[in-house]
Amino acid sequence: MNGGFIMWKKLNKLAKEQNISIRELARISGVAYTTIRDTQFRDIGFTKAVKLAEALGVSLDDLKE
Repeated sequence: MNGGFIMWKKLNKLAKEQNISIRELARISGVAYTTIRDTQFRDIGFTKAVKLAEALGVSLDDLKE
């Protein structure tokens, strides 16, 4: 399984735990919905990953395996 897909699963799980949608996460984090969706297929880069982690109130390590 690739790292991007793992991040996609983690983002979905964490968003669900906080009762927010991926679209809402995009709005809160400032990372485009399409970029978040693309985590299934590719690395989105450090800066965007940091923004997503901050929006979810988690560490970068929490977005990994």
